[in-house]
Amino acid sequence: MFFPRSPRSERVPLRRRPLVGLAALRLLLLLAAPGHCLRAQVAKDFSIPAETYEGAHQGQVKTLITGKQLQPGGDKRYLAKILKIETFPETGDITKPEMVIEAPDCNFNTTNFTANSSGPLEMHSTDGKLRIDGRGFQWEKRGTNSVLVISNEVHTTILRALVAANATGATTAPAAAANPGGTNQTLEIFADSFSYDRGANLITYTGHVRGADDQIELQCATLVIRRNAANAIERLDADREVVIVRKGTDGRATGTHGVYTVSGGERRLRLTGAPRYEEGATEATAEEFEYDPVRRTMLARGEAYLKLPRKGSDDGGGALFGGPAGKAADAPLPDAGAGFTRIFAATLFFELPPTNGPVQRVTADRGVVILQEPGDGRAAADHAVYTQTAGQMDLTGHAFWESAGRVLRGATLAYNDKQQTLSARTNAYFRVPTATFGGAASGPGAGPVVTNQFIEVTSERYDYTNSVLTFRGAVRAGLLADQTIRATLEAETLRVTVTPERQIRRVEALGQVHAHQPPVADATGRRVEKDLQCAELDVLVRTNSLLEEFTARGLVRATQTETRTNRAAPTLQGLTADSARAVFFPATNRVAQGTATGAVVLWKDDTTAHGRELFYTGTNDLARLTGDPIMFRPGVVSTQDRILFDHGRGDFVFGESRRTVVRVDTAKARAARTNSPSASVVKPAAPAPAKP
Repeated sequence: MFFPRSPRSERVPLRRRPLVGLAALRLLLLLAAPGHCLRAQVAKDFSIPAETYEGAHQGQVKTLITGKQLQPGGDKRYLAKILKIETFPETGDITKPEMVIEAPDCNFNTTNFTANSSGPLEMHSTDGKLRIDGRGFQWEKRGTNSVLVISNEVHTTILRALVAANATGATTAPAAAANPGGTNQTLEIFADSFSYDRGANLITYTGHVRGADDQIELQCATLVIRRNAANAIERLDADREVVIVRKGTDGRATGTHGVYTVSGGERRLRLTGAPRYEEGATEATAEEFEYDPVRRTMLARGEAYLKLPRKGSDDGGGALFGGPAGKAADAPLPDAGAGFTRIFAATLFFELPPTNGPVQRVTADRGVVILQEPGDGRAAADHAVYTQTAGQMDLTGHAFWESAGRVLRGATLAYNDKQQTLSARTNAYFRVPTATFGGAASGPGAGPVVTNQFIEVTSERYDYTNSVLTFRGAVRAGLLADQTIRATLEAETLRVTVTPERQIRRVEALGQVHAHQPPVADATGRRVEKDLQCAELDVLVRTNSLLEEFTARGLVRATQTETRTNRAAPTLQGLTADSARAVFFPATNRVAQGTATGAVVLWKDDTTAHGRELFYTGTNDLARLTGDPIMFRPGVVSTQDRILFDHGRGDFVFGESRRTVVRVDTAKARAARTNSPSASVVKPAAPAPAKP
């Protein structure tokens, strides 16, 4: 089936060459018979159609073997010089070969159509997109198929266009967009050995396989390349000891099996078998990694885990949850304070930068748990998104965060490290130790210091921005000490302003404000309960965590209930006014001065005093009621220039000027006074002399 080339034979169409080959075979068999001279046994410029197609293209050449010289070596074996094996397509341009195999010399067997050599060999596609060379090979025809094996020093060069091509061989737009350098970028592969199965369109590399392009480097024990009908690479399988390295970084992924697929312009790299990714101090594991080089994303699927390093923040004061001023903040964010953040989830999705650099965004789904180290920081949610460029962490679905006694909850939690903002939405919960805001009040008059003290707030939502923490919607705040409620505050809106040193500077409550202090017992058994209601409450706090002043506006009502073990009934006293204001001594939580204006009512038990203005002085512990004051006691109404209340004695004191006492129905008089705040005095039917 081989014949000397001649100008005439080269003009014979490929479909008819098998017939010519049979005739040439008979001729050469005769030349090789005993008695013929040796010169006649050497064929030059030979051509052998080794395979033909069947069916609709029966007789069409599939594989053609040519060479410069074919010299007998005995037992139907020949030494071929400048051997060339060409494979042709079944359709399309059937005169142009798809793949060409070339060797300078080799052994050739005409019986089973095999060729082998310990020397070099080169294989390339005629479009220039694939080139393979090595040393030591065997090519053999297996029925309607052919197989090539290279045993040593395999080197392959593949143009990126061959990988990015779609089923028709054209480069798709997404793939081209992922290759800014153009489709002339190359993928190089080195291996100990190589095999090519033409029928299955498979290329297999084995032994110390190494591959590299402009983005990644690959190492594995075995690499299998599958080509499609257009001979474009559509799948690569890497097996055993798979290592993938991102160039330009120290990013490194390992696993036992990797699959790279190309379809319709989409490209995917999947890594399984305990895959692991490391880049510096960053680590990631999962049951499977999936990398998209077109969109530059990676999906970690199945018990996904990520470890991220955190760098210490130097702002020290802007963060709501920071440590001491000038030190790293400890806020609910992967970049808060030096250390590590560990993320666990069913899946982790990474958005990588266009060029080398840190991950731009991480999305965690299902059963998300975030841990901070060192420390006990812990967060949980159904879904989490961390955007590196914006410094934003978003937790949604049963969102929860806690650290060092601080607890945040809500349907969603969001924190921005760069802008120092925090927010919670829907059934929001907030709990922090009072030490977060400078600790419990201390000093004379502040009461005993309680170390295990917390502030707890529930609301529909809250936000922290520009050093202001704002709670909105059904706000209920509580001060707890050793799990005991010491005070509560309810309002529609609660605003807390924090200093750069994380001290509370101002507290504002708006809308149906209700503050309450449950009964607290002292060493003598005396128990005091306090209550305040108003439309607005504004409290200023000093840098030593003691009160500076407070202002209550709109239907102010303050009450105090005192019980003693030696008294059968509790003592009730209170104040109502349009507004009230108190200024405190600098070193204590005792009131230095206080005022109340507009329809002021001051009472204790069954004694009530009405006026238009109340002034309190802390130095003598006296409150002075003025503005045509009037006092009601059972069966008695008294009017005078002023009415005093001695807080030290806990009782009223008459003024030294005019005093008028009349016997009246005090219930009706009190009602008339309450219904007519502008009335200064309830005038009696006939004045009576004052009693001493």
